[in-house]
Amino acid sequence: MTLGNYLGSLFYFYRDYRNLVLNWTNISQLFNRSGGNFAVMFLLAGEVFGGGIIIALYAIAMTFNFAVLAINVIFVILLVAVTFFLIHHYQWTFWAKLK
Repeated sequence: MTLGNYLGSLFYFYRDYRNLVLNWTNISQLFNRSGGNFAVMFLLAGEVFGGGIIIALYAIAMTFNFAVLAINVIFVILLVAVTFFLIHHYQWTFWAKLK
């Protein structure tokens, strides 16, 4: 959960920077930029739904008792690869621009 929150936060920091509005006078103007609350709601629902699908596929794969070690190794390699890619991507597209 901590890793998912961290990776999701990277996306939302980048999204907020990309849709930066500094001259807002009403709180609703701040929350309605770039799709507003509906966009955030659909993104969060997509993250929850996607995470549920990944967990379900992992649980189904674990029912095959003969390949438990191989499935776990593949899952860890994919998790590390996706995490590395996302952190590297947001490091170059967002955090490097703030220096």
